[in-house]
Amino acid sequence: MSKAKVFSMHLLLLVLLTFSCSRKENAVYEPGMGGVRIDLATEAPATRAEMTDNTLDLDPDDFKVEIINRSGVIFKRWATFAEYKSQDDPTVQMNAGGPYTLRATLGDSTASGWDAWFFKGEQQFTVEPQETVDVSVVCRMANVKVAVNYGPNVISDYESYRTIVSSSRGCLDFDMEHKDEAGWMPVAPLTVDVELTDGDGKTWYFRNGSQISAAPGDFITLNLDTEEIPSQEVGLVISVDRTTNDSTVNVELPFYMLPEDAPLLVPEDGGFDAEGNLSMVEGTGPNANISLNASAGLAGCVMTVSSPYLQSLGWPESLDFLNLSPDEKSIIERDGLVYTVDAESTMGAIDLSAVARKFVHSEDAAANTHSFTIKITDDKGKTAEATFVITPKAADKSIAEIPEANVWAARIENVVLGTADGDPGLLYPEVKTEDGQWTRPAFISTSVSSTSNTFTITGLAPGTKYSVRARYNNGASETVREVTTEAAQQVGNAGFEEWTDDTFEFITGLSIFSKDHTIAWYHPWGNGEKWWDVNSKYTMPGDYSLISLDPNRCNFPSVAYTLENPKTGSKSAMLYTVWVGYDVDNIDSLSAGELFIGQADDSGNHSVEGHDFSSRPSAVKFAYRYTSHNSETFYVKAEIKAADGTVIGSFESTDGGAADSWTEKSIAVNYSDMTKKAATIYLQFKSSSAQTPSYSEDVPMTVGPGNTYSTGCRIGSILYIDDIELIYE
Repeated sequence: MSKAKVFSMHLLLLVLLTFSCSRKENAVYEPGMGGVRIDLATEAPATRAEMTDNTLDLDPDDFKVEIINRSGVIFKRWATFAEYKSQDDPTVQMNAGGPYTLRATLGDSTASGWDAWFFKGEQQFTVEPQETVDVSVVCRMANVKVAVNYGPNVISDYESYRTIVSSSRGCLDFDMEHKDEAGWMPVAPLTVDVELTDGDGKTWYFRNGSQISAAPGDFITLNLDTEEIPSQEVGLVISVDRTTNDSTVNVELPFYMLPEDAPLLVPEDGGFDAEGNLSMVEGTGPNANISLNASAGLAGCVMTVSSPYLQSLGWPESLDFLNLSPDEKSIIERDGLVYTVDAESTMGAIDLSAVARKFVHSEDAAANTHSFTIKITDDKGKTAEATFVITPKAADKSIAEIPEANVWAARIENVVLGTADGDPGLLYPEVKTEDGQWTRPAFISTSVSSTSNTFTITGLAPGTKYSVRARYNNGASETVREVTTEAAQQVGNAGFEEWTDDTFEFITGLSIFSKDHTIAWYHPWGNGEKWWDVNSKYTMPGDYSLISLDPNRCNFPSVAYTLENPKTGSKSAMLYTVWVGYDVDNIDSLSAGELFIGQADDSGNHSVEGHDFSSRPSAVKFAYRYTSHNSETFYVKAEIKAADGTVIGSFESTDGGAADSWTEKSIAVNYSDMTKKAATIYLQFKSSSAQTPSYSEDVPMTVGPGNTYSTGCRIGSILYIDDIELIYE
C-alpha cells in the first residue's frame, strides 16, 4: 500500500562570542602601522530548538584563527586560539587600513559524516595608525545537521528502512546501522530518498519532488511515518523546523514524481511458494508462471538453469531472453517453455508449467531438483533476482484386478491402471513372462478418466502366463496381476485332407422292374476326431419308383473333396448346389452344398452344431475358388458360444463372389459379449447364399478320387474351400 511520509527539522546553534570595543593605546608603532588584539569566548545558543544528547561541548581554545586582507589573502594564521594566546605579546602589528576579516573555524567545511561538524565565525575590522583595536567574533554552526526519526507505522509495517540525504556536496546514508544517529553535511539543497522493504521482500522507493533548501546552522530532523492515502498514490511530506525562527516549510511529493520502482519477479498464485519452491506430483502440478515487471524498462533478463534432465535434452546453462539464439529458441520452445520477454515492454512472463510437467521423480536428490535463477535488470540499473526450484514427487499408481474374460489369446482387454494424484495419461502397462524381464508391450488406450487409464494390451503370445503391472515414468505399481492367455486353438481338419469315402445304395423302379444302383459320397473326417459334417443325405433321398429316371438325377451328394488343384496338400473341400427329382415344376430336393462343424442326421439336417472350443479368435481366414451360377455368392457363418449357450461372437457373410483362382478371405468375428469365455465354435459354408439357388442340367462332374459323371447331374454354383485358419490378435 502507499503511504504519506512526514519529516521535521530543528536547529542547533553554537555561539562563539568575542566582546569587542575599540580603544587607544600608548603603544609605539612604526609609521602607517597599527595593532589588533583578539579575544574569543563561547556561549550556548539562545534558541527554542530542542537540544539533543550529542550537543557539542565546545572549547574556544580549539578554534583555528585567521586574519585575511582585503584581497582575500590569509597573512596571519594560528592553528588554535590557544596558540595565539601563548604569545608573549597578543597584539598583532599590521598595516593600518582595511578592511580586514577575522575568521575563527572548527571542523571541515567540505565533509559529510557522523562527526563532520563545522563551526565558523567572521568579523570585519579596520586598523587605525598608531592605535590598537580589539576584535571579537561570534562563531555559529556553519553546516547542516541531519537526523532521522522513524515512526511506529514504518517500524511495524516494514522489515527494513533506509533514508539517504544527499546534495551536490555530500550525502548521509541512514541505513539500519545508523538509523538512530545524527550527521553533518555541507550547506546545499537537500534531496531525500527513502527505501522501505516489506515482509514479502517488495521494496518501495520514494524521493522528494523538489529539493529542500538548507541554511548554515540548520538542525533538520526527518520524522518519517506512513499513512493510507487515496488511489494508492504515494505522497511524502517533509517538515523543516529552523531553530532561528521556528518556521515550517511543507513539501509534498506526488506519486508521479517518484523514481520508478525496482523491477519485480512475482510467481503466479498457487504455483511457487514465497521461497520460490514448487513441489508437485510428477506430470501434474499448478501453473509455474513467473511475472516480470520493470517499470523503468527492461534492459536484461537472464535465466540460469540447473537441471540434469534439461541438460540431457540439450538446454544451455544460461538463457539470455533478450538475446536468444535460433537454436536456443528451438530447444526451449520444443520442450514447452513459454516466454513473453521484450525490451520494448515493461512487463513480461516466463511460464515453466509445461516444462515442469515433463520432470519425472527420481530417488537421486540431485536429479530430482530442477533450479531456475532469474535475474532482471531495468534501464536504470536496478535488479531483481530470485531462484525457483521445482521438485517432482512420485505419483501414486495401481492396477485393478483383471477378470478372466478380459484375457484373450493375444491381448488383454480393459486393463485399468489408476493414479490418485498423478496424470492418468502418463500411465501405461508393463508385462513379464515367468522367466522374462519387464517390458513395455504394444497397447491401445481406450478411455481416460480423471484418475484412471484403460488399455488393451496387444501382441501377446497365446497360452502364456503373464504378470502385469502399472508403470508411471520411473515408478511401477506394487500390485502385480497374473493372467494366462488363451491358446491359439484351430479347428480340426482345417486343410480338409482327411475324408472317409462311403457308398450310397438305392433302387429305381418297382418290383420285378427295379434296378439296384450305388453312388459314392464322402464324409469330412478320417480316423481322428470328427469336427465337420455335410448335408449330402438331403440330396440323396433314397429309392425312386420311376425306373427310367437317370440315377444321377435321383441321388447325388452335395459335398465332396477334389484332388484337382488344391490350395495346399492333396485335397480341398468341394461344395456345390444340387437338384434331384422327377421334374422341374415339382422340385423334390434342391440344396446348396453345405459343410459345417457339427453332426448331420440321416436326412442331412443338423442334429448338432458346433464343437468344444475354449478360445476366442478375432477372425476366420480361408482360401476359396468359386464358380458362380447366375452371379450367385457363397455363404459363410461363424458363431462362438459361451457355456450357457449365449452367442458371444459371430459373423455372417454373403458377399463371396466368383474367383477362378485361389483367393484368401478373412472375416472378423464380432463379439457382442466380452464378459464370457468361449465354450464352442461353429462354422458353416454353403455354395450359394440364394434362398432358391439356380442350377443347370446334365453338368459333367468329377468328385472325390476321380469319380466322373457325364449325364443326369443338375449342378449350380461350386465352392472350393481350403486352409481354414483362425486368427488371434
